Amino acid sequence: FSGASAQLDARVFTPLGYLQQTAIAGSTVERDVDLLRLETTFVHSDPETAVTYRAGDAISRGPVWARPIRFGGLQAERNFGLRPDLVTAPLPAVSGSAAVPSTVDVFVDNVRTFSRDVPAGPYQISNLPVFSGGANARVVVRDASGRTVEANVPFFSSSRMLREGALDFSIQAGLPRLSYAIRSDVYSDRPVGVGSVRYGVADTLTVEAHAEGGAGLVNAGAGLVTTAGGFGVFSLAGRASRYRDEMGYQGYASFETSLFGLSLSASSQRSFGRFEDLASVTARLAQIEKLVDRYGDGWRDPSVLDPTVTGSIARTSRAPRALDRISVGLPLPSLKASVGVSFVNLERGGGDKARIVAASYSQSFGRTASFSVNAFADLQGRDAGVFAGLSVPLGETAQVSAGAVSNRNGTYATADASKPLGIAPGDYGWRVRAVQGRDEENSYRSASGAYRSSFARTEASVEQYGRGYRVTAEAEGALVAMPEGVFATNRIDDSFAVVKVGVPEVEVFHENRLVGRTGTTGSILVPNLRSHQHNRVSIAPARPPVDAHVTRTDEIVVPAQKSGVALDFGVE
Repeated sequence: FSGASAQLDARVFTPLGYLQQTAIAGSTVERDVDLLRLETTFVHSDPETAVTYRAGDAISRGPVWARPIRFGGLQAERNFGLRPDLVTAPLPAVSGSAAVPSTVDVFVDNVRTFSRDVPAGPYQISNLPVFSGGANARVVVRDASGRTVEANVPFFSSSRMLREGALDFSIQAGLPRLSYAIRSDVYSDRPVGVGSVRYGVADTLTVEAHAEGGAGLVNAGAGLVTTAGGFGVFSLAGRASRYRDEMGYQGYASFETSLFGLSLSASSQRSFGRFEDLASVTARLAQIEKLVDRYGDGWRDPSVLDPTVTGSIARTSRAPRALDRISVGLPLPSLKASVGVSFVNLERGGGDKARIVAASYSQSFGRTASFSVNAFADLQGRDAGVFAGLSVPLGETAQVSAGAVSNRNGTYATADASKPLGIAPGDYGWRVRAVQGRDEENSYRSASGAYRSSFARTEASVEQYGRGYRVTAEAEGALVAMPEGVFATNRIDDSFAVVKVGVPEVEVFHENRLVGRTGTTGSILVPNLRSHQHNRVSIAPARPPVDAHVTRTDEIVVPAQKSGVALDFGVE
């Protein structure tokens, strides 16, 4: 018996917010038996201002060119998820002129998304409903006589852009968290602060700023994100740091586009001098804490630290000197196939380099069968490999696949059959997998099964690797205590509702999907509601007894984040 553990997530919610505590009890990475505290946080959200406040353990937030850290303290940030009615990203617009009163139809990727009558003269249609990425809009203007005029307008939409006047920010301050998920309560005694802001100057330009300070570090930078004439999104940023009287600089640039089906994404990040950020500084503090834990308090004094040790810590924690990424994807609709190529160049502070190129090809057959080939190579000569596989459906939801893998460790044949676990109570899933190498030492076999009841998900697996075996089992569920009673249910990640009907065996639906039937008390718990959004909960009107009076059969509820609501249908 190797051990057992329980991952715990407890929440107490009030009208002011919710208090969340997570922990692991039992066997952990470092100790056989332990109670490891993970996070303790109180969260309050204000939907009117779309701002979320946190007190306790949190993760800093910033632009894509800034690395986050864990800390314990206070945080205030814009949370657009609290207001799903707000459109924060700029939406494309088309304009033109009609000689006579006409009808304008807009087709995005050959799907009509907009239609409106316009008077004679110039017109402009904004806020076209599109998804993130590139597309082509075909504008068709048709007058009363049937004469049509068409125009093609390419555009590119990205969630990194903010519409004109939109403001996004994140402000946090506290003590850096060290050795997270290894030790419970290790914080640096050096307070730090992080602030970020994004503002939509125009629909085509978003500016960014980010600053970090504390623990002897000052770091600040700014950037911009702009549309490249509607063909893509271009980002540019730069920042500087000062740590222990040494200066460092970092630059970042990226470009992404999608034209005629071809998608391209490229980015480059370069560091110069001794560039430092809070991620590298706090990582160094965490490594020192590990040495103190192992060898004593003498390791806290940097003057007695072995220079080879501190130098290694500094090199591994510092931002890479170079990090370049390029990826290209091309769909081949006529062949029901797609091709992709990518390249990554990484150079660490210690001089370690990796240059990896990868390519992929996938081909569909019929509606569900597919074939794929993936290959990669490290241009430094360290490793290379290729994988080829065929996947075929097995019934409605299951599938079987087979393939071969070849890399520096050898050549392997793989076989896999699986049925994913559904989300409805009573669903089950399974998977069997086999990997065979040149000998038994390089073989692997496994079988697992999962079942979802109305109150938990259970899973068990058996694995054989070489000459060893492993058997594991797990269960996952939740207990909810409300004035209406105590309920056992599946894991709840966000919000839920306790529905009281007053009559047993009544079917309850969420967005017209059957959740279950009320129990002997006439109540049921409905999990997985969307917080701060409309959720339609209804009951089957034909199920209550004929002498029951039903005041209503459906209701719209808007629960707060990670909280519960009580819903009484008032059946008498």
